[in-house]
Amino acid sequence: MDSDFHILFESILTPVKKQNISVTFSSRKYKLPSCLAKEITKRIESIKKHSKVEGFDFFDDKVARLDDWSFNKNDDDGILRLHFSETSYYYFAAMNLGLNEPVTTLDNNKNYYHDKRNQFTLRHLLGERLNDLKNSKLPNPLSVNMSVLLVSPSSKSGNKSDLKPKIILSKRSISHTLEAQGTLSCLIGGTISIGEGDMDATGNPDCFKTVVREAKEELSLDLYDEFNDNNIVFFGLGRNMLNLKPELYGEVLISGITEKKIVQSWKKAKDKEESTNLIFEDINGSRLRTMIKQKSWWSPVGRRATIASLKNRSVV
Repeated sequence: MDSDFHILFESILTPVKKQNISVTFSSRKYKLPSCLAKEITKRIESIKKHSKVEGFDFFDDKVARLDDWSFNKNDDDGILRLHFSETSYYYFAAMNLGLNEPVTTLDNNKNYYHDKRNQFTLRHLLGERLNDLKNSKLPNPLSVNMSVLLVSPSSKSGNKSDLKPKIILSKRSISHTLEAQGTLSCLIGGTISIGEGDMDATGNPDCFKTVVREAKEELSLDLYDEFNDNNIVFFGLGRNMLNLKPELYGEVLISGITEKKIVQSWKKAKDKEESTNLIFEDINGSRLRTMIKQKSWWSPVGRRATIASLKNRSVV
């Protein structure tokens, strides 16, 4: 069991497809605990200033908060049920990403302080329970994190019979993203955005549309065929232990394009700065299995998604 990623459910051999997800969306918005209003406002202002110094755009997107979930793979229908409301990326950046930062603005007389000599972190004050999203006080926007499996002719030989399945990994930027900085991670990943239109025809958050949007922004690729052909699937749901963000992880299967064209497309992408390099690894190769053992190289969810892709093909 990973110490840096807490699995809520996993279904690797029978992945969750779009017809196996049921979503509800509440009109209510996340409310910040009143005692933390001053602290979180201070943190948001600090993050804004930092983003300007680092040269990336930090904006207050409306995102889908995961209020609760359920999944029982023993059910005949095997439905993953996701219950959403609305929160903001500002709150996520200041709270989930700031869990281990000391809280400096609370009144020492508040009952949160059991010992006035200690300065508590937000993690200590909130006392979150890993399996209990329903009663969580955090913003908890849900992200999608996808292994990208490329099945195509070798970019060198061009031989259509020379199919070499490869996983494409991202070496994440240190300065152009707030998450997974400097690590190996999923090439396609991002938070379900209400503001960017990741909604289905009935007005509910749609995690598959997030995958399609992120592929367009980070790779300049259209995944509409993959979306329609059930080549986008999810293996599980977990929480990053560092920030307790809920994260869906799965896989996108891409075919009909070479490695060279993938790289060319990435270099034209809107958000290409979020990755400093693309790494192509043979899914059946020993090097990828060796890399998996180096936990410090990876983002927690990036490593978990990669392991799930390997297990799905009985490689590990």
